[in-house]
Amino acid sequence: MLIKNKTDVIETAVKNISKDAKEIKESVEVLKNITGRHEVDINILKRRTV
Repeated sequence: MLIKNKTDVIETAVKNISKDAKEIKESVEVLKNITGRHEVDINILKRRTV
C-alpha cells in the first residue's frame, strides 16, 4: 500500500512537471517570435538614413 501511494505521488508530480515544461516551452516559442519581429524592426531602422 505504501509503495502504491508513493507511486501515485510520483506519477502526479511527473504529470505536473510535464505540464509545466510544456507551458514553459510554449512561452519560449512566443518570446522567440516576438524577439524575431523586434530584430527585423531594429534592422529596418538601422538601414534608414537619418
